[in-house]
Amino acid sequence: MSVPDSSRARWPLVAHRDDVQVTAIGQLDVGSTAPMARDSVFQPVSSTKPITAAAVLMLVEDGRFGLDAPIAELAAPMVVRTPRSPVDDDVPAARPITVRDLLTFRAGYGFPSDFSLPQLQELFTVQTGGREARLRPEPGGWLARLARIPLPHQPGESWLYDTCADLQGILIARASGVPAAQRDRFARYYRSAENQPRAARGQPGLPRRPGPGLRRRDRGRSRAATAGPAAPEPALA
Repeated sequence: MSVPDSSRARWPLVAHRDDVQVTAIGQLDVGSTAPMARDSVFQPVSSTKPITAAAVLMLVEDGRFGLDAPIAELAAPMVVRTPRSPVDDDVPAARPITVRDLLTFRAGYGFPSDFSLPQLQELFTVQTGGREARLRPEPGGWLARLARIPLPHQPGESWLYDTCADLQGILIARASGVPAAQRDRFARYYRSAENQPRAARGQPGLPRRPGPGLRRRDRGRSRAATAGPAAPEPALA
């Protein structure tokens, strides 16, 4: 397997049973002559999305909230009448946004394939690139700006890229109980001592088995939620 020909780097891989051979070809970046190596380090970028989703499911399994619990700050969004409607031609959402919507990227927030939509131009002013995430305002301010932008689709109606992962990260930071004064609350939760027993192959925070939301797709409720009182409504800020 290798990356496309347009790239300056390739990693050919040949595997036969337990015999795996990998070769690194190319340079570390377009402005460097340093050679690529098998252990070259890169930003994980969107590979963090399934890790973030796993952390959300861990909190569901712990009974912090249910998969179908509405998100308090996103409970009453506005939705443009059609994806190509002006941003001021909107209607109320048919239902609240839930944790399940965030996990399936169907909350209504995110990037469609058509970048010319009026709503998306507004989203670009709030949803900056991942490399600029630290330049964003604190989560409460960022959420307030996001909530002023109408959705291009009703919650649960369409898959849209990226924004739901950011919302998941904020949800984890708030629901995990890590004090707000501590920076990088998501990372602190993931590395916390209470999650160490669930480590898989020495990687903190990765559950050994699928969460109940994956095993019970017909109901999508955690063991804690079905065994006792309803899980509390999650809050992002």
